Amino acid sequence: MGGNAGDGGGGGAAGGVAGTGVTGTAGATGGGTAGTGGGATAGTGGSGGAAAGASGAGGMAGARGGTGGGTGGTAGVAGSAGAGGGGTGGVAGSSGGGGATGGTNSSSLRLEYQNSSSTTTAFSVRLTNVGPATPLISTIKVRYYFRDDTTNRDATPLITVATWKLASATTMIDLRQSPGCSTSASFATPPQSSYVDFGCAWTSPMNAQDVITFTLALNPSTQLASNDYSYADTAGAFTPNDHLLLLLNGLTVAGIAPP
Repeated sequence: MGGNAGDGGGGGAAGGVAGTGVTGTAGATGGGTAGTGGGATAGTGGSGGAAAGASGAGGMAGARGGTGGGTGGTAGVAGSAGAGGGGTGGVAGSSGGGGATGGTNSSSLRLEYQNSSSTTTAFSVRLTNVGPATPLISTIKVRYYFRDDTTNRDATPLITVATWKLASATTMIDLRQSPGCSTSASFATPPQSSYVDFGCAWTSPMNAQDVITFTLALNPSTQLASNDYSYADTAGAFTPNDHLLLLLNGLTVAGIAPP
């Protein structure tokens, strides 16, 4: 979060000497410089120049508050008019700009997972685009974390189903057709942090309410499912599972990696 904006500076210099018949000098502009990357509250307006002379002008308000780290800053307080000089009251300080939203990346895609077996490592993933963003299919990847039970690094992932259901059509498109789909296994130490990424190379946009469904199997059969980080027994229903990662252009937009 940025630092707080600087407080407004002090009032301007005093006006001319009273009783000499000399017109008083206008009070100097009040207000300090705003802090770099200021926080939520803008600078307080400076007090008006004190005016012993006849026409000391009121001080200007504090400088604009720096950009807020979160909510926009509050407007500065107006400067006071020059004392005894009939000067104009200071102009209220500008409000601080709104800060950028912090937090993790987000996506218009909803990921759901289905599995009903604790022995065979075979599962389905359903992606629904809730909109309004329309990412290219080629930019979407899903990551499943598994334990390399054989420790031989011989686990072989295979996409057995990859369908694209357009919201505007009743038919399914088989994404395994050219340019096709692919998988990539990465083996780690400890073995329970191994994972497989999968997706398809189609450069078509996934429109709002479109649905893509993958089914993936991990061979050989000695690769158990029950001890995988990303495994969950959903009793055959599609349910959210934050132990899978959803990646968009290589960045994680949903899910939690293993510790």
